[in-house]
Amino acid sequence: MSINKAAVVGKPIGHSLSPVIHNRAYEVLGLDWHYGRFEVGEGELGSFLKNAPDEYRGFSVTMPLKGEAFALSAELDEYAVKSGAVNTLVRSGSGWNGFNTDVPGAVSAMQERGITALQQVAVLGAGATARSLMVAAAQLGAKHFDVWARRRAGFEELQNSLPDFDMSFHQLESDTVIDQDALDLLINTLPGNAADGISVSSTPALFDVTYAPWPTKLSAKFDSSAVVSGKDLLVHQAIRQLQLMTQVEIQDENQLLREIRLAISN
Repeated sequence: MSINKAAVVGKPIGHSLSPVIHNRAYEVLGLDWHYGRFEVGEGELGSFLKNAPDEYRGFSVTMPLKGEAFALSAELDEYAVKSGAVNTLVRSGSGWNGFNTDVPGAVSAMQERGITALQQVAVLGAGATARSLMVAAAQLGAKHFDVWARRRAGFEELQNSLPDFDMSFHQLESDTVIDQDALDLLINTLPGNAADGISVSSTPALFDVTYAPWPTKLSAKFDSSAVVSGKDLLVHQAIRQLQLMTQVEIQDENQLLREIRLAISN
């Protein structure tokens, strides 16, 4: 009988650390599983899932497929419903169930860095990742979000997807200075080095979803003890994906985190 399998899907996919993370976790937990990757472009996910062999029990979903995965899910967890995005698909009797592990993963990543209570949050970007991290920040008490986006239309889409959130729009430029003294957290969801020229007049905590290259020019402007990186998010949400896909109970999550971080640091 074939071993159970899982994989990450998206495009581009060659840079993904997910195979290293999940396969190391399988080794630590003694699971007879294998995790791979598939390049799946926009509009191709439905066909891919329909033809996925039975041994594939779950898929991690990255860009540009999180909205597509949401639409294709037979059932959705509460975080997927709140964020409008799915980053995890698990095979079920009725098809594929959709989950968002970015939200609880982000909460755990922030708590690990001592970020446990929020009110005022600024967000760079207005896409699917911004939605998930705003939902996570709200879990920690955030009341208002200042969203810095290149396009007002993108902000309006975000506003429509999170209708109960108090948020305001600000025009994002490459050299934007965020001048807010009461700011508790800055969330950066911009791709690549797009946030390099942005600065903040105060010293809030930073959640920068970038993980390569690291550190970013933006993160270097902050106290490192209050910086959450893309790798922090990646490992915390991956542990939740692993539990959903394998149904294995993890006895020592801190030890597993240490092993995964060691694997992706090499």
